[in-house]
Amino acid sequence: MIEKVLDKAKVAISKEEVVRSRTVCWLLAAGATLALFRVIPYQSTFIEHIYSRGLYKVYRSLWDHTIAFSPIPLIYLVILIALAYLFYPLVRGNQGSTPLRLVKRAVQLACFAIVVFYWCWGFNYKRASLNETLELGADEPVENWLVDTYCHVTDSLASIKQRLLVYDTIHIYGSEHQLRKDLETAFEKIGLPTTGRVRARLLSPKGSLLHLSTAGVYLPWAGEGHLDKGLHPIVHPFTMMHEMSHGYGWTGEDECNFLALMCAINSSDDRIRYSGYFGFWRYLRYQLYVVDRVQFDQLFRNVDELVMADYDEILAYSRRYKEILPELRDIFYDNYLKSHGISSGLINYNQMIKLAYKWELKHGSLRLD
Repeated sequence: MIEKVLDKAKVAISKEEVVRSRTVCWLLAAGATLALFRVIPYQSTFIEHIYSRGLYKVYRSLWDHTIAFSPIPLIYLVILIALAYLFYPLVRGNQGSTPLRLVKRAVQLACFAIVVFYWCWGFNYKRASLNETLELGADEPVENWLVDTYCHVTDSLASIKQRLLVYDTIHIYGSEHQLRKDLETAFEKIGLPTTGRVRARLLSPKGSLLHLSTAGVYLPWAGEGHLDKGLHPIVHPFTMMHEMSHGYGWTGEDECNFLALMCAINSSDDRIRYSGYFGFWRYLRYQLYVVDRVQFDQLFRNVDELVMADYDEILAYSRRYKEILPELRDIFYDNYLKSHGISSGLINYNQMIKLAYKWELKHGSLRLD
């Protein structure tokens, strides 16, 4: 009897040692990963040639042609596996399932998440910016360009809207396959690689992201982009292309907004082009409001009625989902962006206007054909 008790005690001690050593290993791995990210220089040989143009492309190709074929969003599986790992001892009824052991498993999961985040995407924050890659220069938009572009985009929306009256706007503007195809075509014309076949999934239930003041998000743990199923159909293509651009290794929100714009407005599908111009118009609208309130009021009163109806409908869609602690979300994400080298924080989204201006200054038009 005593021998059996001693044997059980030895097994318990052995399991505890395994858990402890595993925790230490993951702490070391996460710490080393974070330290490497902090100390490695921007645009270093490791980042540019070994990671962004090497390891990340290999990962992207392998992941997208295997696991990513899953018929359901992988984030659901990631969450399920994480919860199963965390609570497995409780479900099994192990005697060693103490609160301390659960804490250790939670620490292991957190460390694992950090390692995966950086090695499967996060190191791209230290690659050369899109502005530098495309050699767009350092010019700043002038007010005349802002006004002219706002008027041009407004007219383009009105023109495309007339052609869209034959469509049923209840349906999503473009399938994932079509949007990826348009994105890859535009990336090729711009001169950017598209290794793999990045996916962007619709998340249920509706409001999953909108309650968090977010329309879409790219999650490295799933290797996919995600957007809220509650978004208005007009917003889908622009948002989906934005998240796909993240998946192809671009981290700046301005960069992905600009790439989504270029991919959408150069599509052969008017519905996708409308979404791209609409996304651009909303950023231009805000910027013009900041620069010249009087001129903004004059121009905004002349927007086509059908376009304004879509704008009001998009706002109504978003109001269906009450935001949960939006100020806290903004503080967290603003600090997250700044800690990863994006000094402008949340304002970075709107800086896609600068990239559009520089591209047009260099190439004459945002239209790639």
